Amino acid sequence: MENAGLSYVDHVALSVILPTESNPMSFDTMVASYASARRVRKQLSKEVRRRSTPRGIASFAFCFAVYLLAFTGFLLLPWWWAKAICSIALGLAIAQLFHVGHDAGHGVLTTNSTLNVWLGRVAFLPLLHAFNLWDANHNQLHHIYTNFAPLDRFWAPLSRKEYDELSPLHRFAQRMYRSGWGSGVYYLNIWRQFLLVPNPLLQDKIKSTLDTWLVFGFGSVQILLLIWVPNWLADVTGWPVMPWWVSILGGLVVPMLIWSWLLGTATYLQHNHPSIAWYSKFEEWSFYRGQVGSTVHIKLPAFWRLLTWNLMEHTAHHVDVGISFAKLNDAQQLLQKAYGEHITADALSWGSFLDTLRRCKLYDYENHRWLDFDGNSTIAGTNLRVPEQP
Repeated sequence: MENAGLSYVDHVALSVILPTESNPMSFDTMVASYASARRVRKQLSKEVRRRSTPRGIASFAFCFAVYLLAFTGFLLLPWWWAKAICSIALGLAIAQLFHVGHDAGHGVLTTNSTLNVWLGRVAFLPLLHAFNLWDANHNQLHHIYTNFAPLDRFWAPLSRKEYDELSPLHRFAQRMYRSGWGSGVYYLNIWRQFLLVPNPLLQDKIKSTLDTWLVFGFGSVQILLLIWVPNWLADVTGWPVMPWWVSILGGLVVPMLIWSWLLGTATYLQHNHPSIAWYSKFEEWSFYRGQVGSTVHIKLPAFWRLLTWNLMEHTAHHVDVGISFAKLNDAQQLLQKAYGEHITADALSWGSFLDTLRRCKLYDYENHRWLDFDGNSTIAGTNLRVPEQP
């Protein structure tokens, strides 16, 4: 197959979705997927794929500086209220570093591939994410098999049968994850399973453990600083000694809980909505249905788009990950004009958020309907409303 005209995601996909004994995607399905992707991406201009190395480096430097400032403030400021502010700021700064690392991981933060890898690797250290594990899960599964539940497991809803077969404790966990407040716990569970140490399911895709060791080293230094610095300050200044567990709670645990809830909630809204479908059969799934029809565009005011780095312009991101955060809004508008009837766009509000939480508990993969935890349909009709091809 010729490489001319393929985007960044095409090159990534070619290395992982060619048919193998363990891969359910047939060669015909792969060819149809690429044909569909090319037709959809023709709606996007060259301008939206333009990248900027100075902008990427500046974004990284600013976000990492804010993180270091907040961490230093938590360590050195003597007032409890100032430490509390710094703890919250740390959670928000880590969320911003995720955006930087995310673009670097997609190869679009700068124009230099080696620089992208190292900027992404460093940006992900405060997240305690092994960069190569995130790449294997995010680029090579989620972005290729979007909303195909057997392979894209991130926020994939369980069927009624799967839910009923769980233990009482795991059923409680599922209810918590989809309650709104539990989305951060869900993401932390994903992090524990897939983003910290190599998972056996992805062992063949992991070439190095460098990133895992870097994460453990960074986390160890954090913990040592959080324990040692308060004792040192007490000796030097005579201030009361902060208990070690309070220091770790405020400097590490609380920021992780804040940023995990933010990302867990955002990604939940991006792939869970009463109007979109999930798939369990390759003969029903396609590039168009997964990337265009099942990726929600959450509409935000301009200020919030800027603050969230256009994170919720998600259809455009899934259609072509070769678009940097700065151009996603422009790309989303182009796709909206071309395929608006098949794109689920929803203005974010408490009402829409609560409605999604209420309706999107389990999924009937045979009849394509969202269900509640008792197995009752929460929508009228079926979610299989998007054609297989554009």
